[in-house]
Amino acid sequence: MPNPIIVPVEPEGSVPPSPFGLDTPRRKGKRTMADSDFIPSGDADFVIWLGNFVTKLTTVYNGTFGITAAQITALNADYANMRYIIADYLPAFDAAKKNRVAYKDLMRKGRTATGVPIPTTAQAVPAPSVAVPVAPATAVLPNIELRMRLLIRQLKANSAYTLAAGTDLQIVPPGSVIDPANVKPKVRGVAKPSGAVVLNWTKGSYDGILIESKRGAETTFTFLDRDFSSPYVDTRPNVAAGVPELRTYRVRYLQGDQPVGLFSDDIKVSTLV
Repeated sequence: MPNPIIVPVEPEGSVPPSPFGLDTPRRKGKRTMADSDFIPSGDADFVIWLGNFVTKLTTVYNGTFGITAAQITALNADYANMRYIIADYLPAFDAAKKNRVAYKDLMRKGRTATGVPIPTTAQAVPAPSVAVPVAPATAVLPNIELRMRLLIRQLKANSAYTLAAGTDLQIVPPGSVIDPANVKPKVRGVAKPSGAVVLNWTKGSYDGILIESKRGAETTFTFLDRDFSSPYVDTRPNVAAGVPELRTYRVRYLQGDQPVGLFSDDIKVSTLV
């Protein structure tokens, strides 16, 4: 009799070491939206997602995010094992079970698939073994999904990461996938005493905004500032002390340091004295 396989049980709150050098404690309780926003829950969809992520990361984006050769090897091994388990290994047992249930139905009630005649010869019991495709040569540690999440965290922290790359790799929430070329910030301006103006803006999945303005008799927008946390306060005093003025603002999203998308609608604010 072969020796049993003993799988060590990890203490609660621990995880297997990550080949990507980004170990993190396992959280208790329900998953947040950040956990389930881009990785599909269904096994078949997960394999499709994982195939896209690994293939593009190791080919299209190879060299973009500083992924090492060892990480590429580990990623391909993880994908090969996950694809094998879900697409080859388990379906082989599912098919074997269906065949054996069909054998039982045939032997008990002579039941066959529609249009298939009942055999006129004795039917042997199917072999107890199940034929499955050959497994990948390299075995991997458990918790492939966690390793992908840790790696994705590393990618999103990299200065080369962009929303376009995240969309291509399918690592952004489906509901937040907006065409970067046409995204437009929403901004509201409020006048405060002494010429100050507060701009409240919606950050969304972007890093910040670039702000341009014109005031008084100015006819063209000029660069004012960058802001990475709403609200932004324009503390410039009025050009003419004690005289209100009309200011016009427009903003554009920043991904990293790069402007993306369209400028917002013009925001006009009459300042206070």
